[in-house]
Amino acid sequence: MPNQRILVVEDQDTYAYVVAANLRARGYDVLTTDTGREAIHLATVEDPDLVVLDLRLPDLDGLDVCRTIRRFSTVPIVMLTALIEPPDRVRGLEAGADDYVPKPFDMEELLARVDAALRRVEYNHQPDPSIPLQVGELTIDVAHQQATVDGHLLQLTPVEFKLLVELVRHLDQVLFHEHLLARVWGDEYAGELHLVHQAVSRLRRKLAAAPAHPIRIDTQYGTGYICRPTEPS
Repeated sequence: MPNQRILVVEDQDTYAYVVAANLRARGYDVLTTDTGREAIHLATVEDPDLVVLDLRLPDLDGLDVCRTIRRFSTVPIVMLTALIEPPDRVRGLEAGADDYVPKPFDMEELLARVDAALRRVEYNHQPDPSIPLQVGELTIDVAHQQATVDGHLLQLTPVEFKLLVELVRHLDQVLFHEHLLARVWGDEYAGELHLVHQAVSRLRRKLAAAPAHPIRIDTQYGTGYICRPTEPS
């Protein structure tokens, strides 16, 4: 993750230290603050790529901080809170949060949510869908939902087509399981990793049956998948 900056807003020292240390170990630049007012200031002047925001802060309510940031920024906001009732989650999302992680949380889950939120932003800045994606003999017509290899149409389900588009748009990049679930199936399927494994298996079979093999989908064990162009024969 090249120089992506994350603002961590957390007044509990232990949580702030652990979250910041793990994000830095992942390659992110990290800013930290323990107050809502400073969070708003840093979100304004530092232009972070993502905000990890605790709901309960000593000076301002986290929901108010979230609403204020939303007035001037579309930065992804992942909210942390010990409040776990559905109405609390709804209030956070309605205030403008993109995701919600209850305390205490598993660090790997939080990191996965952060990665997924940043990748969704990347996805939303993709080129004009009217321009086909091309990798060797593979042509993907996003606008018409068709993929061909050397002129032969691939018979793909809607899910398989979306998966292929996501992989090809991120050639040579590892895509986490959770990212693929969010982009292809939706956030409500979080944790359903078998859906990704089964769809990748079907897509591999259909690509292998094509008259040419312009790409391959490699498994990154315990992480996700990476799509690579094959060498010309």
